[in-house]
Amino acid sequence: QPRLARDVVEDGVTRIQRVQQVLYSDLLKAGSDYESDKSYLVDETVTLEGIVTMPTGLSYAGNGVKFIFEDEHGGPWSAILSYDPDSSAFPILFEGDVVQATGYIAEYTTGEANMTELFITQPVNLINIGEMPEVSDVSTGDLRWPTTAEQWGNVMVRVNNTEVTGNDFQYEVFAVDDGSGAVLIDDDSDSIFVYFDQVGPPPVGTSIESIRGWVYHHYGYYSDSTTYKLEPLFASDIIFGSGPPSMANVSREPCVPEPGDQVTISCDINDNSSVVSAEIVYSVNGESYQSVGMTNTGGASWSGIISPTGIEGARVNYYIQAVDDGVEQDGIETGTYPFDSSLDQLGYVTKAGDLSIADIQYTEWSAGNSPFDGCEVLVTGIVTAGDEVYGVDGIYAIQSESGPWNGIIFDGWEGAQFTLGDEVTVAGTVEEYDPEWHFRWDNNTKLINVTNFNVNSSENSVLPVTVTTANLAQESNDVESYEGSLVTVTNITVNSLNLYDWGVIDNSGVECLIDDDWADSEAATFLGGLQTGTTIGSVTGIFNFSFGTYKIQVRSMADIDPTSDLVSIAVDNFSSWNLVGLPVSVTDGTYSTVYPNAIPGTLYEFSETYVNVSTLVPGNGYWLNFPEAGSTTITGLPITSLTISLSQGWNLISGISETVDVSSITDPDGIVVPGTVYGFTGTYATSSQLDPGQGYWINANADGDITIS
Repeated sequence: QPRLARDVVEDGVTRIQRVQQVLYSDLLKAGSDYESDKSYLVDETVTLEGIVTMPTGLSYAGNGVKFIFEDEHGGPWSAILSYDPDSSAFPILFEGDVVQATGYIAEYTTGEANMTELFITQPVNLINIGEMPEVSDVSTGDLRWPTTAEQWGNVMVRVNNTEVTGNDFQYEVFAVDDGSGAVLIDDDSDSIFVYFDQVGPPPVGTSIESIRGWVYHHYGYYSDSTTYKLEPLFASDIIFGSGPPSMANVSREPCVPEPGDQVTISCDINDNSSVVSAEIVYSVNGESYQSVGMTNTGGASWSGIISPTGIEGARVNYYIQAVDDGVEQDGIETGTYPFDSSLDQLGYVTKAGDLSIADIQYTEWSAGNSPFDGCEVLVTGIVTAGDEVYGVDGIYAIQSESGPWNGIIFDGWEGAQFTLGDEVTVAGTVEEYDPEWHFRWDNNTKLINVTNFNVNSSENSVLPVTVTTANLAQESNDVESYEGSLVTVTNITVNSLNLYDWGVIDNSGVECLIDDDWADSEAATFLGGLQTGTTIGSVTGIFNFSFGTYKIQVRSMADIDPTSDLVSIAVDNFSSWNLVGLPVSVTDGTYSTVYPNAIPGTLYEFSETYVNVSTLVPGNGYWLNFPEAGSTTITGLPITSLTISLSQGWNLISGISETVDVSSITDPDGIVVPGTVYGFTGTYATSSQLDPGQGYWINANADGDITIS
């Protein structure tokens, strides 16, 4: 008797189950070897037939297109995803379409996760319109480990009677648990992304009756059961149970108020029972918060009015709170929009004239959203980048003046041509989420639908602001302020070579990213040749957020100064104990960083007696043990002069970044005993010079200072 679907070989059309099913004994190994969950038919060409359960054009696919189709009977092992990097490769497919497709089986690997795909090589054949397969009910715990989760890969399933257990994730929206273990709910669907971008993730503790979605084996770790995610397609796939009121379709009128305008805030408020009251909580120019009640205008619609500020340039922050009646739940609950007012609030600036770029960009909230998200605005700035970004014409950056908060990127249009240095005034819509460039521009404040413009003048310039790599690090408190602005980092070293960008560090020791997505061919070629340890004098570019990370976008070789103030010094060592020093200024002076090949725990300084230490200081000498002979290259800023305090008797010292004659040591008090500078190369020997990175004994007849330069 056949044990697996793959044991049943069909003529013509192959069952999807035959492609997908994997032995349980192999799934037991998948969590440790990260490959035993792969299809046994990888690289084979097959023809599959099924019903489309995820249509084309709905979920993120980069520049490409993807869809899922499922065996008409549903159940385990019954669905497969097809992707093509060419967005025109497949016809427009809707849920319920019966399709037949021919291609080869492949595995899409992301970290520890493997997802079986059909890479279609022939035109998709649309056969009919059929009944959607029955959705299988599973527990959240079923989607945590390969032995139970792999069978549901790409299949439409439903989890029931869950509770939100987390909502603070870098990529996923929230986690739910039905008591069998939590699973992540993700927003691969554009529809779901837009919905939660508007309403925020549900609060922890929210009851959700059911969630329908397909199972995505994508990134994550087996160690914390995050490799499988549930991907609902539409907001209607999530049925909320008891919990606090939720708000959606939040708007204000006018979107860009003047000082004399009263501002109407409107939204839809829903609850499992009844909403008792709602209010707008707001503050003007950082003063104490006050509240104004909202009125139910019919159905789920509520509105309230914030009074005019009467102040030119006043900044208003606000959020909405709603209270339910507590029916069919543990008690009365309060919902907030945005969901966590300590991380994000809505807002606006009241001005009689046009907004500045800083008005649009500035936010005091860590969520980083523009207070004018969704508003039509008119802004002026100088073109600092364009028009070839990601290979697409008509993407520009403009900046009003040097410094943070003063830059923004915007869409042009077919035929739009601006020149670097043009001062332009453009009209467009502020957008934190651009569905046309989903994921590339997510959470990057941007102007879209720009059509009206005026070139005011030409040959202008904006100076970049010089910052540290720590200022531009992903977790920096300052990072959002530089979005869209020209920045420069100096004296940097390439710290990591990533798939799409490069990590660099300066004296702060904290890494930021540089990228070539906006670079011309010459700059892209230079960046492509970088190696770990390469030093660069400076890099300038537009700082932006795309593909989930902040990075400096280099434009041309004019943005790169290949020369550097940094120096690299090779320090030789022999096997066993060596006298060493630190010949350059570095951020991290720990011996394991400076001399990574040394034997751990063997760094000793001398201060009347030997003391075991972990960090090297310029000017001091140390004993350090190496397991074998070799050489260490140490990179840092050059040291041209050192003043060293000596104690009466023997001292361990080291020199500067260049070789120095002992006779040139400045000794104003004559404390150095002549002929008592000794180096060590297996045996002691008097030395007439101090070489960079080497340690030396020196004898002083009294306490005092000497200078090496």
